Amino acid sequence: MSKAQKIMEQQQRKSMSFINWQKPPPGWVALNSDGSVVLASGSASAGGVIRDSSGQFMKGFSVNLGGGSITHAELSGIAHGLHSA
Repeated sequence: MSKAQKIMEQQQRKSMSFINWQKPPPGWVALNSDGSVVLASGSASAGGVIRDSSGQFMKGFSVNLGGGSITHAELSGIAHGLHSA
């Protein structure tokens, strides 16, 4: 491995952080959503999952939004998830 590769690997390790999903309190559900836009075509989509307080999958969704901004895609994912819950 070259010196440059070693330096890049060290930088990647430093910038990594692990984030754990946490269950919601009893009686609640958690909505995790995401939106995306393909810059070349402008096509947008969103999706997400809903889990109960034991972490069990309840429902998933995905939606083709046609086009729009990343803000529109992200907010549409949240709105669709709230409507689905």
